[in-house]
Amino acid sequence: MRSLAYGSETLTPPTSQRILDEVLARVEPPVSAFAESLEGSNGNAVAAASLNMIEALNQLQSLYIEEATTAFPSLPAARVDAASRQILLAQKGARESIQFVYGITGSNAAVFDTMGQWQALQDNLKNGGNGLPAISPQRPDLSQQWQEVQVYWDRLKAQFRLGGPGRLLLGCLVVSKSTLRAFMLIGSRDWEALCRPSSGDGLQSSQHACPKPRRPRSLISQL
Repeated sequence: MRSLAYGSETLTPPTSQRILDEVLARVEPPVSAFAESLEGSNGNAVAAASLNMIEALNQLQSLYIEEATTAFPSLPAARVDAASRQILLAQKGARESIQFVYGITGSNAAVFDTMGQWQALQDNLKNGGNGLPAISPQRPDLSQQWQEVQVYWDRLKAQFRLGGPGRLLLGCLVVSKSTLRAFMLIGSRDWEALCRPSSGDGLQSSQHACPKPRRPRSLISQL
């Protein structure tokens, strides 16, 4: 929390007073409550506290996306936001499935609701909708990565129904890695455009300050 609020060697501090206020007022309390719940033995309390913490972090992320979009209108902030939320939903679905299998919750309705939210984001990322543009025909790399994410997600959905903890965790890892790869592809060209100096402005090139993102290796080779 200290790094999130004030920055550290690996994490930049909040970009505005508005974000700092959000961290201190809305994020710190649920994070502290979650930490306290872990000291007890009530699984339902831990689950409830974790959901509250995730919701607070989602609100903080939305604020970052809003400010980034204002500062850099050409960046695909909404697509990046949607892809990052998919990772959280995959992890959330795995946790809900395990809780149902082990009798911590009495219904698997939450699992299917999470699955529906994930797929809705996935469909919007491809076809457009809810503020997201469709994948451009000029970006076949994104279309290919979208298909890869979908394949791994379909496999993970089957594990949601079976509820094997080990396979669920592995499935979440694979989906998260594939989504992160899409995450990097989404903004790669826009990042390069920001780092490209404007012609005739008399400013020194900033290309050396903005390294080009490296393309991740094949997921199969990393597993």
